[in-house]
Amino acid sequence: MLSEEVPDYEANSLLSQYLFFHYGKANQQFPFPLGAADGLNFPQRCAEMALQHTDSSRRDCALDLGCGVGASAVALSAHFNRVLGLDFSHAFVDAANGLLKTGSRQIQIADEANLSRSFTIALPTDCKPDRVRFIQGDAQFLPADIGLFDLVLACNLLCRLSQPLHLVERLPSLVNPGGNLLITTPLTWLQHLTPDASRIGNRNQSAIQALRELFVNHFELVTQADMPFIIREHLRKYQYGIAQASIWRRL
Repeated sequence: MLSEEVPDYEANSLLSQYLFFHYGKANQQFPFPLGAADGLNFPQRCAEMALQHTDSSRRDCALDLGCGVGASAVALSAHFNRVLGLDFSHAFVDAANGLLKTGSRQIQIADEANLSRSFTIALPTDCKPDRVRFIQGDAQFLPADIGLFDLVLACNLLCRLSQPLHLVERLPSLVNPGGNLLITTPLTWLQHLTPDASRIGNRNQSAIQALRELFVNHFELVTQADMPFIIREHLRKYQYGIAQASIWRRL
């Protein structure tokens, strides 16, 4: 079950949790022979889904909004000439840029309340760190000169924004004609994060229906999928969610 508390994305404990979520080895993140393992490697699977629908001739530059500690952007670097990741958390951006420089780092991950272990996380061997840049910023108020991209990712971001419509309305101006947009969201709308009136969709309309209407003159829906994800809190407690994933092609 997903936590309904507001995460402190600057906290060291949450930083380690997300570094493990993004870069930890699957058998270390979830060392049990149980079905929840289908949620492992979520950032990498997001990149793979986007790549499956992105023509090889349209792979110059990519943008990862709400990039967290950067694993999706890093995965895309093997296929794009330039990748920009943006996240609101200074701690996440600093950690992502640090990994680009060092290639690996040690993190402490909880097993029980007072017991933790040290793990080494590392960038994948096929990535191209020199092609990636991470910056701090607000996806709701992007710089006017941020540019155009062949691929834009917004993974598990919309329902963490106070005004998601600000981003949705900006997205058409970020994607090159013929380029792709990947949105994933578990649709965990929380009042203290996103007021009712600001959410995408309402009691009479699903979020995907609302996006279809908002994108009608800008994007066509290419495909939808269910994308499970799992985040380890400690050895015997996990957040498990199923994001709604959709690929959109810019008209």
